[in-house]
Amino acid sequence: MTERWVIDDIYLCWLWTGQRNAQGYGTLYSGGTKLAHREVYETEIGPIPTGLALDHLCRRRNCVNPMHLQPVKQAINERRKLWRNRVKEKTCQFGHSKFEHGRRTPEGGSICLICG
Repeated sequence: MTERWVIDDIYLCWLWTGQRNAQGYGTLYSGGTKLAHREVYETEIGPIPTGLALDHLCRRRNCVNPMHLQPVKQAINERRKLWRNRVKEKTCQFGHSKFEHGRRTPEGGSICLICG
């Protein structure tokens, strides 16, 4: 796959520059519509476990950086969409303190600078 993103120097998001759907997710049109973040994750990391959705930890829907994507159950993904639940989390997925190592994204999410 040709790289169709630019890297945000501050948050290290890989921002999709190709087409996006109405919800803001990057899309690929090869044999049907496929979400770009899912394709990049599967190319860079491997298959997404059955029954799980990819949560954008940075809260940027057009980010395709696989390090910003976490496979979770859909119920968890929905819960995390709410900012009031997101701010209650005190650590990133790898246990680093968001107080010490976290930075907010323009969309209201957060990025761990150690993992980023």
